[in-house]
Order: sequence, then structure tokens, then C-alpha cells
Amino acid sequence: MSSHHSAVLHESCSSFGSQGAMSLKTDPTLKRLLNELPPIVQKREFDRWRQSFLERYELFLDDSDEDGGTRRAAAAYRAYRQRRTRWTTLLHKVQDDVSQGKINADFVAASARARLMELQ
Repeated sequence: MSSHHSAVLHESCSSFGSQGAMSLKTDPTLKRLLNELPPIVQKREFDRWRQSFLERYELFLDDSDEDGGTRRAAAAYRAYRQRRTRWTTLLHKVQDDVSQGKINADFVAASARARLMELQ
């Protein structure tokens, strides 16, 4: 069972991108945890080993984000949510303008025109 878990975890580490895989492969603590996985007879033993491995693995991942990729992705998602919220709000206001007669085939109120311009 220990060689199976070691092989599975080793393969999962190797499946990351080349920069991440190289860094994971060179970390001495992670290498030791993967290579020296003791024979596991009880689930409790595996849970203990897994906890040690994951604690180190998570610390390693936090430190490996040198270029701020995770932070940039989170910031981009926040910006997207803000744009989506603004767009949705504008669309609801335009729908209200249509239902109130501020936008029709013959007339567009100034406030409605401003909202339509924002949608462009």
C-alpha cells in the first residue's frame, strides 16, 4: 500500500506545469515525505502522514506564487464581478426605462440615453 500511495502522490506532483513540477521535485521535505512513506496498516497512520504532507505542500504552494499569479487571478475575478454587476444594473435600469416609456421608437429621455451610452 505504501508504494501505491507514493506512486500516486508522485504522479500527481509531476502533473503540474514544468516550473511547478521542478520546484516540487527539489523540495527536500516533500521528497522525503514521498520517498519515505511508511507501510500503512491503519487509516490513522495514513491520515497522520497525509496531514504532514499537506501542511508542507500548502506552505510550499503559498511560497511558490512569486509572480503573484493567484493574487492577479483573484483581482481579475473581482474586477469581472464588478463589471458584471454594473452591466446587470444598467440593463435593469434600461428595462425600467422602456417599461416607463422613457425609451420608445419616437423618444429617448436624456437619463435613458446616458444609460444606453454606458452600455456601449
